[in-house]
Amino acid sequence: MTERKTLSPKQRRQRNREEMIEAIVNSARQIMREQGVAALNLNEIARMLGMQTPSLYEYFPNKLALYDHLFRVGTRHFRAYMAQIRTASPAAAGWEEGLQVMTAYVQWSVENPELFKLLFERHVPGFVPSDESMAEMYAALTEGRQQLGDSLRAANL
Repeated sequence: MTERKTLSPKQRRQRNREEMIEAIVNSARQIMREQGVAALNLNEIARMLGMQTPSLYEYFPNKLALYDHLFRVGTRHFRAYMAQIRTASPAAAGWEEGLQVMTAYVQWSVENPELFKLLFERHVPGFVPSDESMAEMYAALTEGRQQLGDSLRAANL
């Protein structure tokens, strides 16, 4: 028999907040996937979640803050996906590794077109990722650059 852990009221509020943020993010991604990244609409998110639009401001102060959160979510998802590819076949080297990395990049982009457009293209007028979000993206790019360099060295290029 499993034991249920009793959450304090503060822990329960935090869990509920995290679940609502996840629901907002999932709804936002669905809208961006279906209608385009720049078509994100807080009224539509609220309608999808059965809530009033002003309630969304308890989680994100404005639409640009939501885009910034989505940028961070996308960056983390992309980094985790690419790290999984690297650990899935650590023996790959040179051209084989390069091909695996490029295939994974394209596959991630096809599976997550809304995040790809937000991260690697500029579809949202006026959106500039925060310094915190860009720091995560720079870390991802540094990892990718290092891996590419390792592959090129292994291939004697």
